[in-house]
Amino acid sequence: MPDRITIFQGPHERMARGPEHLAKLVQETVWHEVAHYFGLNEREVRAAERRRR
Repeated sequence: MPDRITIFQGPHERMARGPEHLAKLVQETVWHEVAHYFGLNEREVRAAERRRR
């Protein structure tokens, strides 16, 4: 089986203020988890997220 990132629908939908915000939350979560997959630790991921914004 290939590696898999699972994103849980409920928490994202509860946090989202609307469809556009939901799409942004999912995009940010995928980016965050892919960064972990490629070896970044939480501190490195957070720093990269700040640079990305």
